[in-house]
Amino acid sequence: MQSLAHIWLASRQSACYFAAKIGAVNSTVSSPSNSVLFRWVPWIAVAALCAMLLVVSLQLRSLPARYRALIADLQGEMKQLRTQMKDLFAINEQQEREIEAFRQVNAKLTKENAEWIRLTEYLKQEIGNQNVKSAQSQERFAEQTALIELIEDPTINVATLADPSNKTRACARVYWHGATKKGVVVVANLAPVLKGNGASLELWTFCGKSPAAPTKLFWTDPAGQGAYPIEVPGHLTCVDKFTVTLEATDDELLPVPKGAVVLASK
Repeated sequence: MQSLAHIWLASRQSACYFAAKIGAVNSTVSSPSNSVLFRWVPWIAVAALCAMLLVVSLQLRSLPARYRALIADLQGEMKQLRTQMKDLFAINEQQEREIEAFRQVNAKLTKENAEWIRLTEYLKQEIGNQNVKSAQSQERFAEQTALIELIEDPTINVATLADPSNKTRACARVYWHGATKKGVVVVANLAPVLKGNGASLELWTFCGKSPAAPTKLFWTDPAGQGAYPIEVPGHLTCVDKFTVTLEATDDELLPVPKGAVVLASK
């Protein structure tokens, strides 16, 4: 602003100085011999210069107002920009809160989904166990039904077995048909021999002086009791007695007895 004022003041001083010089020249050269046109040229130039200076002066006077208007516009735009930035920050904070809430909900849903998966797997396992138990129950029911029918048959053969050392109350009975050679062995009061523990009870059938014939591999429940269907080996022509041995196997019949005799026909 001070520079503009200095320029305007210098312009006025120059114009006055130039006008004075022109006046001096005019007074010097004025004579009857000069034409009228020549006498008016300097004044016309001075008038034009003054008009130009007036326009420049007016323009210089309007510059501060334009400058202030420009500053006001810039301040308004800055204020509007600050308002927009504030709004953007608020929107950003709201979005961050929403994202955090979404993350929490997602984590909760993930945890619940994992719990549902575990529950589903547990229910599947329980259903499988129930199916196995149901199949086992049906199998035991069928065996017990067959046992009852077999025992009630008047043509059935019965052999009673006991502890040969007479040290325990272990006992057993073998029921079988002479024609079909099918039957059942029922044991009680034995030391428990559970399936899957690497041991089993093996029933042997004797006919005359022939070697013992492997007949059935079986186990007891935790109370030392059990009942299993049997089938007398077909190559035997007679059945004289039975024995039961404790063997170190739980998957297949042994061809010859190796373990201790726990039950034998009386």
